[in-house]
Parts: sequence; structure tokens; C-alpha cells
Amino acid sequence: MSNESPQKCDLLIRNGYVITMDPERSKHPKGAVAVDGNTIVAVGPEQEITTRYSPLRVIDAKGAAVHPGFIDLHYHATTYLISKLIDDTPVPTGDAGPWVAENYGRFRAMEDEDQYASCILTGLDMLKNGFTMFMDPGTIDEPDVMAEVCEALGLRASLADPAMMDIHGPQQPEQEAGFYDTERCLKGLGKQLWRNDDPDSLVRGHVSIYGMGSQSVELMKAAKACADENDVPFNMHQSQSIDDAGFDRERFGKAPFIYWAELGLLDDRCSYVHNNILWKEELQPIIDSGMTLVWVPGNSFYYRSRKTFPTEMPGLYHRGVNITFGIDVCKTWTFGQNSLLAYNIAREEEQYLFPDDLLAIQTINGAKALLLEDRLGSLEPGKRADIVIRRNDLPEAVPQHHIERALMLHTLTKNVDTVIVDGRIVVKNGHHTLIDEEFVYQLGQKAADRMLERAGVK
Repeated sequence: MSNESPQKCDLLIRNGYVITMDPERSKHPKGAVAVDGNTIVAVGPEQEITTRYSPLRVIDAKGAAVHPGFIDLHYHATTYLISKLIDDTPVPTGDAGPWVAENYGRFRAMEDEDQYASCILTGLDMLKNGFTMFMDPGTIDEPDVMAEVCEALGLRASLADPAMMDIHGPQQPEQEAGFYDTERCLKGLGKQLWRNDDPDSLVRGHVSIYGMGSQSVELMKAAKACADENDVPFNMHQSQSIDDAGFDRERFGKAPFIYWAELGLLDDRCSYVHNNILWKEELQPIIDSGMTLVWVPGNSFYYRSRKTFPTEMPGLYHRGVNITFGIDVCKTWTFGQNSLLAYNIAREEEQYLFPDDLLAIQTINGAKALLLEDRLGSLEPGKRADIVIRRNDLPEAVPQHHIERALMLHTLTKNVDTVIVDGRIVVKNGHHTLIDEEFVYQLGQKAADRMLERAGVK
């Protein structure tokens, strides 16, 4: 028996079903997590951890699940309001681009205060659903606005230079003269990477170009080189639907992922988003590259791409590809619902994703895509304290049997109680601790009213 005095720590979470997502996928049915400052210092059985640590504060998880914060690899924060303003009309068959341009384009004229409202609603929605970090695809006109929101909310983000596209591709709207310009884009690359100078900052930078047929090979190569030089992720949209995938295939004379592999543009620093249209010959280069595929399950439903191209994502996941999720835009789904969508798509196509797979896809796989698996994505000593504590007092959470299945398929994020980011409690009892939620909702409604008026919608 040790005679050593317990070590002091700031916070101890006890009496939890602790799901670590460490390399061994360890679980502690009656577990505890000790946090000091912004760092996890111990994870394990409650009796062991409570003996070793003397905390300033204790949270009793009451037997509920404790797991790493979710990470979303693709969200357009400035469309959060727009997605709720568009008409509920049928998406046409074939090319969805004109429908998207018409329904989203008329609300795109946003003032700074409208963008702020959309961004802060995005962040609040994420945190209340257990998401502690997200990746911006480079569609926030003023990244500083989102950075300000993240600091206010206590949310992590990785931001990118906006509007990196130099070709008027099949899904791109008309723009002012000179917008689709390679020189403009090359000069703008890497402007957000200064955010990585502070290792403790909640807001980081990466390199994104829009992709989906809107990029020249020159821009794509330059962006990838910028990411490699600065040791950050390279990210873009790819093959969302047959129009952009077909456009790439026609201009390159071969399937796009074949071409990217030949150019050296596929590796473990790359994360490409959507990938609904994959030809069979593209699968092996994807597997061999070590890249990340960001799957948006809702889009394959919404735009019906699965009618002609059944999703390859579950099969690629089981073949070792780093698959992770993105919400994209809250159309007819929202934060926390990707796991159920993905599970049902896999079942429908005679494939399978276990609940543990779904949890990995939204935690450690997201951290890996961000090149941050050494500090985020799992509950391990030395990693940052991004932690979600659930509650059990919901019918969907009973009985306490297949707990991971309940989390990923039944309660989803309905039972998120406490969210900790970088060691700070930002959500408690389901409510944000740092801001006035009602004020945020009023901001959002006023912004939506202004956008509707400008668009001439009554």
C-alpha cells in the first residue's frame, strides 16, 4: 500500500462509464478521469484514480457515459441560417447545382452581423450536442468572425482562407469579374496559418481550396505544397455528385482520384469531403494513400447519389481508410445525427458499422484528419481535456446495457449534459455556461428576418 499523498488536480469526473477511444479502445464501466488545467492526467477505474488524486472539484457522472468530444470535419458556418430559410421544394433529378445556386444564392448577401449570428448559432449548436471542434472548408468570408465566436463560446476550430477557387466549375455560382483567378488564390493561400503559432489557442489554421471542379491543377498543387511546408492538413470538396466528378473525369481523361494519385496529391495529410461518386478503380489508390475521406451521409440521401453509386464508405472504413464525418449544412439533419444516418445506409447496402466504429469516426478519426491525434480525440493522459458527460434519465438511455449503441443510435446527442473543452466547463445541465443563450437566439432571428427581407421573401 502506497504512503504517498494524493496528487492535486483541478477536476475529477467519477462514477462514469468511461469510453476512452485509446488505441486499445479501453472502457471503464465504473471509471474516472482526472484533469489538471487543460490536460487529462489520469484515466482508469474509479477506485484507482480517486486514491491517486485530490481534486478541487468533483463531477459525479451518475453512471452515465463519459467520452471524448465529437469532431466535425466539414461545416459551412455561414449557411447555418440559410439552410433553414430555403424553400422545402423537391431537389431535381440529375445535376443539383442549379437548385443549390437558386435556393442558397438568394440569401448569400449577408451583412457582418448576419454572419456573426450564423456563426455563433453554429458554435452553440455544436457544443450543446457534444461537438468540441470543427473544420471550416474555407467558406467563411471573415474568418476572424468565427475565431471571435470560438473564443467566446470555448469551441475549437480549424479555419481556412476563404473562396479558394479559380475555375467556374459545374456547381459554382456566377461571380464578379476576376473572381475566378489563379493569381488571386495563390496570393491568399496560407493566410490563416499564423493561428498555429500559439499551441494553446482554440482556433487553428489549415489549407482548404473549394474543389469539386472549381480548382486548376496549379492551384491544387500550390495548396498542397503550402500545407506540406507548414505541416497542416490539406482539405477540399471532391466528387459530391456526378456533375462535378464527371467534369473532373472529362477534363483529366481519367477518374479524379487516379489523377490525384499520379500527381502526388493523395497522402495522410489530405482530407477530401463528400466522395459520393467513386469509381471502382479509385478505391485502391485511396486505400494506399493513407488519406482521410470525410463522409456526409445526409447528402447521399438528399441528392440521391446512392441510386447510381452506392456508398463505398463502410467498406473503405473496414479496409483501413480513415473515415470521419461532416455535417456540411443542416438541411434535413443536424449535429449528432450522422451516426444514425451512416448506420442505416450501411445496413441498407448490406454492410455494417458497429456503434464503436461510429464513435471512432466522430472522435479519434477526426483528430487524425486534423493531424491532432497526439492531443485530441481520445481520453488519455497528456491529451487535452475535451470531454462529454451524458445523462441517463431519459427513456432512450434505459436500460444501461449496450451503452455505445444507445449513444450512437438511440439517444444520439439528446442526453448531452456536460461539455468540457480544454479543461473548462462550457456546457452544464445542457446549457451554455459562458453566454446568454436567449440573446443568441434573438440575434439569429433578427438576422434571418433581415435576410428574408433582402431576398424579397415574405
